[in-house]
Amino acid sequence: MKYRVKNRKRIPAVLIAAMTVLILQTDVTVQARQNVLPSAKSCTFILPEDYQSSSEAGMFVNSHYPLDASNITFQETALHEETEGMTNAEKAASTTGATVQAGDNMQELSKESYEKMMAQQYAMVYGTAVSYQVSSFENITVDGFPGYRIEASWKDTSQNIDQTVIMILSADKTYTITWSQAEDDLHTEDFAESQASVHVQSQS
Repeated sequence: MKYRVKNRKRIPAVLIAAMTVLILQTDVTVQARQNVLPSAKSCTFILPEDYQSSSEAGMFVNSHYPLDASNITFQETALHEETEGMTNAEKAASTTGATVQAGDNMQELSKESYEKMMAQQYAMVYGTAVSYQVSSFENITVDGFPGYRIEASWKDTSQNIDQTVIMILSADKTYTITWSQAEDDLHTEDFAESQASVHVQSQS
C-alpha cells in the first residue's frame, strides 16, 4: 500500500482500525441522520514526522516516547458500532483516555455537554474526579462535512494535558482525531500543521 508523502506521513484514516479507547455510550433516540448528512468514504490527515504507530490501533506516539508522552489518536466509528473499552493497562498508557462514541445526537453536541461527558469518562479512567475544561468549542466544516474543533485541557496524576479534538460527522460514521500533549511539550506548531491537513472524501 502506497501513501502520499510530503515530508510527512499521510495516514489514510479508512485503513486504521477503531481505537481501543473507553467509549461513552449514549442513550439516544434514533434519528434519520442519513437523510441530512453526506456519506463519507475516508478521512486523511498528515502525521508529523516524529510520530509513529504504537501498539494500540489508531494511536501514534512521539519517537521519544515515553519521555515525550504526546500522542495523536484517530477513531473512525460507524453509527451504532459496538466498541469494547480499554483494559486498565491501555488506559494508563494513554494521555487521551476517553472519547465520545458516534451517535445520532452528535449534531447537537455543545461545549457544556461535551465537557461534562469527558469529565465523567476521565473520572472513570482514573477513579477520581478530573477537571476537564473546554476553552474553545467551534462548529467547523471540512470538505462539506460538518463537525467540531474543540480545545480542552485536563490534569492526570502528574501533569497538565492540552488537547485539540477535530470531530467530523457524516451519514454513517464519525471521525475523531485528537492531538494531546503535556503543557511542557513543544509540538504546537507541528500539531497545527497536522490539524490543517485534515480532509474528508465523500462517497459520491
